[in-house]
Formats: sequence, C-alpha cells, structure tokens
Amino acid sequence: MALVDGMLAISHVPYVRAAGTLAYGTLMVPLTMVGNEVTAPDWHTAWWVGEAPREADGTPLRALNVSEGAGRRISGMAAAALVCAKPHGREYRDHHEFVTTYVAIISVPASIVDPSASARTHRIPPPVEMRSGAFAYADTATRARGSERRPRPSWAPRWASSDSAGPAHTSSTS
Repeated sequence: MALVDGMLAISHVPYVRAAGTLAYGTLMVPLTMVGNEVTAPDWHTAWWVGEAPREADGTPLRALNVSEGAGRRISGMAAAALVCAKPHGREYRDHHEFVTTYVAIISVPASIVDPSASARTHRIPPPVEMRSGAFAYADTATRARGSERRPRPSWAPRWASSDSAGPAHTSSTS
C-alpha cells in the first residue's frame, strides 16, 4: 500500500479476469483528510487498475458495480474502471472498512480459482519522508473544516462534486 496523489494505492490485489484466469490489480481509494488528520471517507467509489474484476466463473461481480472504460490516469497509471460498493443505507465508517470491503469483494473469487491468491504480501512499507517547514502537511485538495463545498478532485469522475448525488446505479448494492 502506498499514498499516491492523495489516494491509497493498494497493489497486488488478486482478481479473476473474464477468461476465468487469475491476475493482480491495484485498487486506488481516495484518502479523505482535513489538514493532517484522516477522516471518514466521503466517497464510496474507488478506481481499479487492471481488467474488470469478475466472479470465479468469469461473470461480472454481483457485489460490485463496475464502470468499465473509465479511462482516467492517476499518477501515470491507467485506471480501467470506476468501482462502487456502497454499504446499505450509509457510508463507510473509516478507510480500513472501505479498503478491506473492496479487497474482499474483488479477491474472494480469485481465492476460489487459486487458494494461494492473497492481497497480503507481508512486505514492510518504506518509511515516509517527513517534510519540515511552513508547508509540512499533506496536500490532498480536500475541503477545509466548515467548508460547505469543495472542488472536484482531479481523480474524481466528472459527475462528482459536493452537490451531486452521482450516477444512477442499477444495482441495490450502490
């Protein structure tokens, strides 16, 4: 996992391709911060780098809405799809719940194809370089405390804004 342009990049997430074969992709989750504090996520969508994840038999995932062909570039990576799995009647409580839910939805079918497939790499992340001085804070382009509106982050889909409900979804999981 790494922090890339204000997003958590969770790499090495196993998934099933349309052909029913195993592959590994990257989940890009917006990190919501106010100043230097991580706050509860205010989005329930994420970007997927890789082919659209599928069930073990190659059919579309039932628990995840996938908007293929999103074609966004995030720090040089081409995000193939915008993925959505909103908890019923609420938003995610924290980023841990957000990430673990998405990784489970995407990787469980992969573990059926190959029981050894896992997103857990047990790698030790590199140390974070701390900056000092007047500008020693994370620049996340998120709203300031008490702000009523915020600009749409560069990674967000075009429909995303502080006053938008988002695209219409056809599934009850969104």
